[in-house]
Amino acid sequence: METRIALEKRFHELLDEFLDMPAAERPGRLAALDGDDVALRSRLERALDFEEDDVEELLAHPKPIARIAAVGSVDDALAHGTAFLSGPVPRIVGPYALHEILGQGGMGRVFRAEQREPIEREVALKLMRSSVKTPDTRRRFEAESRTLERLEHPNIGRILDSGTTVDDFPYFAMELLASEPVTHYCDRRRLSLRERVALVADVCRGLEHAHGRRVLHRDVKPSNLLVVEVDGRPVPKIIDFGIATVLDSTPDDAIAIRGLTGTPSYMSPEALAGRAPELDERSDVYSCGAVLYELLVGVPPVESGGSGISGVVCSIVAGEIVPPSVKVQELGESEREQVASRRGLSGEELIRELGVQHDAVVQRALATAPDERYQSARAFAQALDAAALEVEPA
Repeated sequence: METRIALEKRFHELLDEFLDMPAAERPGRLAALDGDDVALRSRLERALDFEEDDVEELLAHPKPIARIAAVGSVDDALAHGTAFLSGPVPRIVGPYALHEILGQGGMGRVFRAEQREPIEREVALKLMRSSVKTPDTRRRFEAESRTLERLEHPNIGRILDSGTTVDDFPYFAMELLASEPVTHYCDRRRLSLRERVALVADVCRGLEHAHGRRVLHRDVKPSNLLVVEVDGRPVPKIIDFGIATVLDSTPDDAIAIRGLTGTPSYMSPEALAGRAPELDERSDVYSCGAVLYELLVGVPPVESGGSGISGVVCSIVAGEIVPPSVKVQELGESEREQVASRRGLSGEELIRELGVQHDAVVQRALATAPDERYQSARAFAQALDAAALEVEPA
């Protein structure tokens, strides 16, 4: 019985992990599960295949349906799934007609939507989920909208409108970005180290703007850094301020974020240790450094491996992060050459350039003690600008 419970727990933990990551990342993560039970992998693959089915009545409820499909058949899920749903999503919200889901999080779902009046345009509309509608989550959802209204910068996703549905669910509309996560963008276009560093420097400039308005993002990670092309030039956009903190907020605006909130591989040691009152701009600097690490090396600074999330947390809090050039050397030869090729380099060239130009910058951004990091996003951006200038294009 204990073994069965443990298997079910692991299955649902993995399913949550896969459903919360971009679809393009799932095959690689599945491949990394070679050591797991074959039946477990099969259930995951079946659940994920069904979750991506283009079935109209399931679009608003992929997670619960995927859970049902994972333990039964697709027909069973269609026949019995309604009992598990949180209620229908309205197809018309204010002046917007909702289309497909673009993503979802703990508080809301993001839809591609068409605005019909007073102007015609497409937007990304975030609508609060009925299954989590409580006074606390509503305050948090509305706080995200207010936070975005404080920010206007080329490297931050822009809010366009906000309101409430006829049945009292808050929503807000944002610019619709023809984009992809920064890691996918860089690898698909085989960007050089110099180009990757320049993108992270732009992210830092967006964070600098937010920090200047006393806003901490708190969840900087690749999937929240989308890249669009403007006049042929890549421009990163910071999105999802759902767990952002407004420093020096008034009691009415202060929102308590309880528990471990964020993505462990990109969280600062103080955030992982639950020291929320100590968080400041340097926590976002750390997270941005973790993204840079992955863009340079191909993997986050700390991976779960067989140790799970607890192992990630312990390693980060203890400062057990190896320099990028050493991390690349620890990769298998085939993997190292693949990573290097996506950066226009050989494996030896990648090791050399990381050691000469980037190890010191990355290690400072990822220092365990906040006082040892770059003290602002602006300072980090300046260091990255200098590093980008010193690296010759591949």
